[in-house]
Amino acid sequence: SALAHQDVPFERLVEAVNPTRTLAHHPLFQVMLTLQSQGRAEAVFPGLRAEAYGLDVGAAKFDLALSLAERHDERGAQAGIGGSLVFATEVFDRASAETLVERLVRLLEWTAENPDRSPAR
Repeated sequence: SALAHQDVPFERLVEAVNPTRTLAHHPLFQVMLTLQSQGRAEAVFPGLRAEAYGLDVGAAKFDLALSLAERHDERGAQAGIGGSLVFATEVFDRASAETLVERLVRLLEWTAENPDRSPAR
């Protein structure tokens, strides 16, 4: 399973697969989904305040990159999920990306309200 091999360096995976290279897209995948479920660790330095800062890189690395992270309140209790979607404008227009996000939000809300039911029904 993928979890059993999660420590394999990405470079070694690319070398083993040896995909055909092209500048048109990433050699292994075009869609990336990340979920940060640990919460953010706060760095504490005497006399210094540090916080995470989102950085706009100006261009999409993949056709779609969806990043999700659990949110926590000031007491550390779970307070939902936040996220961002970066998309290649050569592949998707803004309306399509917004529709994708709206449908995902609807699916996640339904799943949270109906934990014992399958959305496939």
